[in-house]
Amino acid sequence: MLFIEDNTYKQITETKDKYKKQQYWKIAVGLNQVDDLKPSETLKKLAYENINNIKTYIEVEDELYKHYNKLEKINKSEYECDIVSLKIVKLLDDTSFTLTVNTLKNIHKELFENVINEKFCGEFRKYNIQKFEDILNGDSAIYGNFQTIEKDLFDIFDLLNKRKFDINNIKDIMDLSINCITDIWNIHPFVEGNTRTATIFTLKLLKYLGVENISNDLFKENSKYFRDCLVLSNYSELNRYGEFVKPDNRPLHRFFEKLLIDENLKLLEIEPVHNNKYYDKIENPSKLMAYEDLNEDLDLDW
Repeated sequence: MLFIEDNTYKQITETKDKYKKQQYWKIAVGLNQVDDLKPSETLKKLAYENINNIKTYIEVEDELYKHYNKLEKINKSEYECDIVSLKIVKLLDDTSFTLTVNTLKNIHKELFENVINEKFCGEFRKYNIQKFEDILNGDSAIYGNFQTIEKDLFDIFDLLNKRKFDINNIKDIMDLSINCITDIWNIHPFVEGNTRTATIFTLKLLKYLGVENISNDLFKENSKYFRDCLVLSNYSELNRYGEFVKPDNRPLHRFFEKLLIDENLKLLEIEPVHNNKYYDKIENPSKLMAYEDLNEDLDLDW
């Protein structure tokens, strides 16, 4: 029997480009800092060896798991940062991508397998959530209803796929990317890891659209600012004075301008949203302000 070899397609393999690897590692560590996660000294050494092609991704992964398996007490924050950082680098180096719900799920699973509870990896949440934010002075953004997550994402990706055909320049790509990350983040489809998952999905979309050169240190140096930008772009609230606080997309827009177009641009200053109807400006914005007579028993006026 004659077998014909087809050499048209080549397997995607690990890049040897040191500058690309350095970029990927900077983004990876920066994105983990969004959740106040810092890398271990072991990862710093292994990242250096990977960037300089001394060790492959597989070898780095093996070394990491060996390192943590021999520890009597594991620093959970460092463990999460180390493992997820490597996975981010591998995902950024892999050019395969489709603008679909399944791709988003798969990215989440790849990022957090062996890091968070297995039942949450690559699975949409089964309940509604909130998270109190310092930038909102202790309030929470309102996320999508868990019952409509899949349908909402399908509609978002359907529209984004159609808009691809209207792209003419880098500004169009930037606008599409901003819409992509804000729409995913607004839904918050997963129990945890939403910011990192939505960002990696968007960065892979950028690469899919042909964008290779982005500002290397932006995520690393502005991790909290980046998350605050996402929060502000998705927050609206009628405050206690009857004034409507609108979603503010300007800081995120400038972040992406600096990321994609001009790294010399200055990021816009942002301040906490004060005077919302539940919270006052306090030293610890995450602490709920007590209403006067909050502990009184209440009843309906039958």
